[in-house]
Amino acid sequence: MRSRWLPASTALAVLSIAAIAACGSGSSGAAGAAGTSGAAGEAGATGVPGAAGASGEAGARGPAGAAGEAGATIVVGISDTAAQGLSISPVPVDLTGLNQDQIELVGNGSYLVNAASDCASCHTGTAGFLAGGVSFGPVTSRNLTPDSTTGMTLTEPQFIVSMRTGADFSGVPDGGTPTASLLVMPWDALRWASTYDLASIWAYLKVIPPVTNAVAADTKPVAPPTPFPADGPGGAPLPPEFTTSGDAEAPVPDPGFTLRGLALNPLDVTPPADPATQSQFGRGCYLVTAISDCSGCHTNSGGTYLTGGQVFATPAPLEPVVHTVRAAAADLVGAHNGFFTNPDVDYATFLTLITEGIHAEDNPPEPLAYPMPWQYFRNMTSDDLQAIYVYVNAVASAGLASLSTDGVIPNPALYCDSTISCPPGSTCSSASGGECLAQGACSTDLDCDVCQVCVGASASAPTDGGATDGAAAFGSCTALSSVAPDGGTSPLAQCVAEGYPAFH
Repeated sequence: MRSRWLPASTALAVLSIAAIAACGSGSSGAAGAAGTSGAAGEAGATGVPGAAGASGEAGARGPAGAAGEAGATIVVGISDTAAQGLSISPVPVDLTGLNQDQIELVGNGSYLVNAASDCASCHTGTAGFLAGGVSFGPVTSRNLTPDSTTGMTLTEPQFIVSMRTGADFSGVPDGGTPTASLLVMPWDALRWASTYDLASIWAYLKVIPPVTNAVAADTKPVAPPTPFPADGPGGAPLPPEFTTSGDAEAPVPDPGFTLRGLALNPLDVTPPADPATQSQFGRGCYLVTAISDCSGCHTNSGGTYLTGGQVFATPAPLEPVVHTVRAAAADLVGAHNGFFTNPDVDYATFLTLITEGIHAEDNPPEPLAYPMPWQYFRNMTSDDLQAIYVYVNAVASAGLASLSTDGVIPNPALYCDSTISCPPGSTCSSASGGECLAQGACSTDLDCDVCQVCVGASASAPTDGGATDGAAAFGSCTALSSVAPDGGTSPLAQCVAEGYPAFH
């Protein structure tokens, strides 16, 4: 049985091979239609960057930009004072063609005009810096700019003569002699300035921008110029400024014009013995007396030197700005009420007063009242501020009998209206613009503000039985009347004219 299974298997294999052979030996059929495209494969990796191409041609030049602001004028080789003067000038100065000495002169002049004094307070109006036009009753401040038709045309010698004698050259023909004197202009203080400083002021005024501004002619009373004295206000002879050397005058050295300041010394106060402090005393006296004209405000007419009391009415447009309607100049050196005799006042207090315009010794600190020009004095060098402090403090500490009769100077009268309120305890005299009046807080007129009076106060309050209980009854402050009686002067005008302590 087995022998027959094997041949059968073999036969099947032969048949299979034959079938396969028969299929492979036929002719090839036609190609079938192309199939649809398969889905796109994933992106390959980024290749290596190619080499940079050549630079293109430069574009056309763009338009020029706007000009930048002018930088500060920097001049090498001039004094710190002159450099300070050039840096604080509120207008540009033309230094073209000037040598170093002339630039020093201009810088020193700017310092005197814009830091050590306040020329702009009177000579700057709506027309521009130092272009004049501000009215002071019968006079109008002059145009000090170098405008050839309406400005200052004085020569340097004429300017010095004008400051030394008060001579008014306005309207005087060339070569003529002035017959009238300047009014309001504080030439009677500037007359004590050195020739160099007066020439410096003139030099600065000649290089500021000219402004065309014709000002009204004065209608003042005529008074002749005053000859320049040989002695200072304290009676001491002024030191020589020049000495003859050959055919020319040579200046006598006087650094900071200390010797001149020591000679001015209005109350003849003994200077400190220490040389350095004595130099500060002299420089301080020179600035206070001849340049800053502190006495012009802080010495009342007929009053004692620097004991204050002169009253200044605030111009109406400034009342809402400075918040006062009037103020009296402070007592600086009086034995009883002087600022510099206050034990709470030291150099730091003085420096804060001048540089920030506040009374740091008060609690709370009170602002300086108009018209104290601290905004100008803050521009002085620290050396000059120290010198002024040394001098005025020495006067206050001298123990002079003439300074022992000083009186109380009332506080400034504050402005108020519907938007500016009064301090607590005070009422406004007019919602449309008036002054603050303290209520139920005064015993005397001096408890009220400048040119106000106390009404309703009594030494003691009566009881129901008519006796007094020994308690004071406080009154209220009221404003002085501005109405003048027939042919007379109003109480308010009288107060402003007399000041303190004369008014009381």
